[in-house]
Amino acid sequence: MKHGTITVTPENPGKPGEPINPGKGSANYPDGTDKAGLTDTVNRTITYVMSDGSKAPDAVHDSLSYTASKVIDKVTGEVLETKWSANQDFKDVDSPSVKGYKPDKKTVSNKNVAHDAKDIDVVVTYTANSAAALVQFIDNTENRTLDNLELSGKTGETIDFAKANAQLKSYLDYGYKLVANGIPTKETKFDTSDDTDVPSQVFVVRLDHTMTPGETTVPGKQTVTYVYKDKDGRVVKTKTVEQDTTFTGKTTTDEVTGETTTTWDPKDYKYTEVTTPVEPGYTADKKSVGGETVTPDDPNRSYTVVYTPNGSIVPVDPDGNPIPNTPSVPYETDPNDPTKVVDGKVPEVPSWTPKNVKPGDPVKPSDPTKDTKVPYDHTMTPGETTATGKVEGLPEKPAKAPGEKLVKTPVKAPKAVKTAEPAKTISIKESAQAQDQLPQTGEDNSKAAFGLGLASILGGIGILGAFKRKKKEN
Repeated sequence: MKHGTITVTPENPGKPGEPINPGKGSANYPDGTDKAGLTDTVNRTITYVMSDGSKAPDAVHDSLSYTASKVIDKVTGEVLETKWSANQDFKDVDSPSVKGYKPDKKTVSNKNVAHDAKDIDVVVTYTANSAAALVQFIDNTENRTLDNLELSGKTGETIDFAKANAQLKSYLDYGYKLVANGIPTKETKFDTSDDTDVPSQVFVVRLDHTMTPGETTVPGKQTVTYVYKDKDGRVVKTKTVEQDTTFTGKTTTDEVTGETTTTWDPKDYKYTEVTTPVEPGYTADKKSVGGETVTPDDPNRSYTVVYTPNGSIVPVDPDGNPIPNTPSVPYETDPNDPTKVVDGKVPEVPSWTPKNVKPGDPVKPSDPTKDTKVPYDHTMTPGETTATGKVEGLPEKPAKAPGEKLVKTPVKAPKAVKTAEPAKTISIKESAQAQDQLPQTGEDNSKAAFGLGLASILGGIGILGAFKRKKKEN
């Protein structure tokens, strides 16, 4: 005979230990034929862990359920056949996005899981991303960035601002003053930005240049030096005239750059123009000096006025040599203009006559510091003279021939000859400054010799004329 069978399922399970059929001698349901024995579950747990111990996402729990059907021999109670439902796949679970962190598993996937598989436990670990913070130092005065200090770490780590604070101190020591300090004084952590290329946190520190006020003065001086020279160009005396001034300014010193800006009050100053004094006997090369407007950048002025002795009117002979014993006549300085002289006059020189001019005629120098030569000739004074007796060089009167009758002819007594008047002596006008007298050179002796020779010639001419008249009368 063929044994009968019964199939149990979770919906129609058996009762292990109880008879399959009612009545004495029936086989009992074997173990595993109840509902629990006909179902199976595989559990999966996904746990998320943060490497830095920060709060992680919640764990994920899911499961797969399986069922079985069993064929049981009613006579023997033996399980003749067991059929379980097919293998299953867990749904893929993407790891939650946590800003600033990266999971070691992007997706948790479990496939083809059998009913008798062990429960699955998956751990997803999140590691903090690299992070950067930027401390930016700004120069407000010059509107420029002094430095971008990058501080690096990991997301969630505490930012160490020690280096930034040290750099801030160095700027303050250099001459900056703090306007706004963006460096946190409390604990600050790197944020959870996923952008690791550009710092996600920027802390700005604004600084101004420290400006220190002050005051300064700058002295200025106008110096006029008067230099006196002799005829040879040697300096014989100097004197100076000075005018002082002082500029006062309000200063502002930039302690960063070291530059100082000054506001001057007044901004400039005009020196007094100095009129050159008239020095008798000297000619100045400038009528006035000074009077320029100066600034604190160039506050000093120096001028030199040179006094040179005035030239003189020098009487000279036909050969161009000074007439001995005849003083030169210095030009007089113009009382209204120290750079000019008053026109001189042709002087009178005893026994000499100026050529082409007359005494008293004006003499205008081309250079007031140079001598002006005035040429003179010897003065020729006309006159009469008489002479008797033998004149050397004329023939003796011939002796009377014998038998010749002597005829007496009355001879008129010669007219008295006027004695020549001495030449008129004209004195030379003394100048404002006396010149040294030239040494005696024998000029007077030569003049006397010249006068004696001239008288002899005139006397000879008179004798010769008388002789001719007498011969004619005879």
